[in-house]
Amino acid sequence: MRTQRGESVLARAVRIFEAFTPEESALTVSEISRRTGLHVATASRLVAELVSYGFLTRVDGREHLLPYGTMAFNAFGPRNDLVAADAHRVAELSAG
Repeated sequence: MRTQRGESVLARAVRIFEAFTPEESALTVSEISRRTGLHVATASRLVAELVSYGFLTRVDGREHLLPYGTMAFNAFGPRNDLVAADAHRVAELSAG
């Protein structure tokens, strides 16, 4: 599925955040591409930007939604379950 012509970068970034769930807070770029309908090159470029700004982190080839990014994403809707799940996941990643 190709993105709509004229879709904003922000709309595409929101679609990336929406790809994550409490059960799946770590996704590959290919998984993000599939879930969002973004071309893999577009998803890869946007994910790299989100990583550079600290909204995602990359561990073992998977992108992880960070609590900071999750809190910013919460402005788009109630997803408090993601904040708790991601805070736990980041603690696990930090431990080892």
